[in-house]
Amino acid sequence: LQNVFGGDCVRIARLRAVLDAVAFSPMNSRDQRKADCLSACESVQQVLGDLGLGFALRLALAQEKVLLQEKRHVAKEQDQSKVKKPSLLRVDGDASPGSSCATS
Repeated sequence: LQNVFGGDCVRIARLRAVLDAVAFSPMNSRDQRKADCLSACESVQQVLGDLGLGFALRLALAQEKVLLQEKRHVAKEQDQSKVKKPSLLRVDGDASPGSSCATS
């Protein structure tokens, strides 16, 4: 357990951050997988704390929460920019990069 999740505790912290952020749709709200994963994470976190990695775990949890928020913000901005970009149509109907709009 310490070899996989110990050290800087980033793996368990990343998993915990994702689980805390995810929400099931109303149709799947009774799904127990999230609760089961959270329970397993809590068990791993408890063992890591008992092994003296409490500080590293708290630090990793805080960092991963911020990183996930930043990633979600960037993804949201990218989605919004795709929607806001109008398509460019040339007046003469030619969409090639070097074509001219002027007609003779």
